[in-house]
Amino acid sequence: MILNTFIPTIYKNGLGRVTSPPFDMLTKNEEKILKKNPYNIINLKDCREPEEARKLFTKWQDEGVLSKGDKKGYVVLKQAFTENEILHERYGVIGILNLKEPENCLIPHESVITNLVNKREKLIERMEYQTEPVFVVSEQPELNETLRAVMSEQDCERIYQEPEGVFNSICILSNPEKIRKIQEVLKGGIGIIADGHHRTKAMLSLSKKYDGQIEFFNHLFVFVTSLQSDSIFIGQVHRIVNYDEAIIEKIKVKFNILKTDKNVDEKYPAIIHKEDKYIMQPKGDMAYGEYLDSIDQILKSGPSKSWIKYTYITEEAENDVESDPEKMAFMMPPWTKEAFAKAMKRGKVLPAKSTYFYPKIPSGIAFYGMDAQECRCGLVGGAADS
Repeated sequence: MILNTFIPTIYKNGLGRVTSPPFDMLTKNEEKILKKNPYNIINLKDCREPEEARKLFTKWQDEGVLSKGDKKGYVVLKQAFTENEILHERYGVIGILNLKEPENCLIPHESVITNLVNKREKLIERMEYQTEPVFVVSEQPELNETLRAVMSEQDCERIYQEPEGVFNSICILSNPEKIRKIQEVLKGGIGIIADGHHRTKAMLSLSKKYDGQIEFFNHLFVFVTSLQSDSIFIGQVHRIVNYDEAIIEKIKVKFNILKTDKNVDEKYPAIIHKEDKYIMQPKGDMAYGEYLDSIDQILKSGPSKSWIKYTYITEEAENDVESDPEKMAFMMPPWTKEAFAKAMKRGKVLPAKSTYFYPKIPSGIAFYGMDAQECRCGLVGGAADS
C-alpha cells in the first residue's frame, strides 16, 4: 500500500460542534441536535441533489468556515475510549491512495447496493470533494506503534470529545521524515475495506469514466489503522424482519432450531420472536460468513425482502421484537478478528451490513478536494460553468 499525502481542507475552528458520527449511526434526535449548528457536516445529508450539496459546501468555504491548507501532508488521528472498562488508544492516518497503482489493491469484504453506489458517484462528481475517508484496516503490526511515536512528537491542537465518550486528537503532519516512516510501514501491505465499500466503488467508476485524465478521481480518500491493534473492534449486525413462518421453514433446511432460555449465544446465530429465543446450529460444517450468507439469501428472497432493519445494538433489536409481536430478530454472534481475517484471505465477500468496525471515524475531521487546475478543465459535470 502506497499512501500519498494530500492538501487537507479542514474546519477553521473547533471540531466539537461541526463534526458528526457517521450518518448511518445517528438517531433522529441526535440529527436534530447537530442541525442546530448550520455548519455541522450533518447538513450535507439533507441535500436532495448533488448540486445543492456543492453549493452548501462552497458557501462554507466562502464564509471562511472551511479552510484549505497550503502544503501536502497527512492527518493523523488518536482516539482514546473505554471498552469493557479498559482504556484504549487507537491510532490512524488519513491520506489518499492512487487506485491505478497495482500495489494499492484493496480487499472488499461486503457486497454493495448498486443504487447507493450511483448516488455516491453523482455526489462526489458534482461536489469535487470526498467528504468522508474510507475506513481501511492494515495487517501491518508496526503501524499502531509507528503512529503513536509520531504523535508523541507532535502538538495536537485539535482535540475534542464525541458524545459517545471518544476523545479525538488530530494532528496535521507535513514533516517529510515522519511521513516517510509511515509510508515505509505501509509499503507492501494489503488493505481491507472496513467501511466505505460504496464510496470505493464510486471512485473506481469515476476513474474509469474519465479514463484517468483527472487525478482527483484516481485517488481514494482513506483512513488507515491497524487490524492488529487491541483498540479496534468488529461488532456484529443483527437483522430485524416481519415474522413469517415460511422464513423459519427455509431456515430449518440448513439449521437446527433449538429453543433456549439463555441469552444470545456467543457462537451461533439466534432467532428472537416474542419472548422465545432459538439457537441456530448449522447442520453441516459452516463458517461465520457462510451462515450469514444463508440467512441473508433467505431473508431477501421472501416477503421480508422489502423490509429489513439492521442494527449493531443488541438491546435495540431485543426492544424492537419485544414491542412488536409481528417482528422477529436474527441475532448474529460477535466477530473475532481471526475469523474475519481468515474469511478475507480466502476471498470471501460478505453480504452488505455484515460487520460493524468501531470506534468509527467522525465525519468532518478533514476533506479531500480537487485541485483548482482540474476544476477548470471542463471535463467534470458543470464544473467549468461554475
